Amino acid sequence: MAVLNENMEKTQFTPEVQQQLNIIDQSMFFARVTMGSLLLSYYAIGIERQKIICGVKNKKCCECLPSVYPIKMTSSIMVLFALYYYFCLAKKTASQPSSDAIKRNSQNLNYLATSLALFVGLIRFYDLNFVENCSSNKREQAQLLEQLVVDI
Repeated sequence: MAVLNENMEKTQFTPEVQQQLNIIDQSMFFARVTMGSLLLSYYAIGIERQKIICGVKNKKCCECLPSVYPIKMTSSIMVLFALYYYFCLAKKTASQPSSDAIKRNSQNLNYLATSLALFVGLIRFYDLNFVENCSSNKREQAQLLEQLVVDI
């Protein structure tokens, strides 16, 4: 398989081919964004694993471990960014008329699938923030109670 030189001017191609190449280039970028998000999730899971081990052995060593919330938040935003791109691409494709019934059905199903994927991503993003906010409130309340006990 021959690989085109990245520096090759796209003007050598018809506008339709240029458009297709741009879509593929953008899709490759968002695939990399998704892979980066997966790496961040993997890193966060490793931290959570270490916190479990640490919590069983020695609580003080857990204090040096970073919070996974900012890592998960970044990962979630990256996923939403990519999902939104694919949603817009599927919406644009589904809105194009086609005389081929199979192609049109496939476009509509892809649009539905990307809509659902984006919706699921938004639910997970909401849940991540909801749990963090509730946990933060509980930590603040526990610290206030500890301070009251110390003051008494």
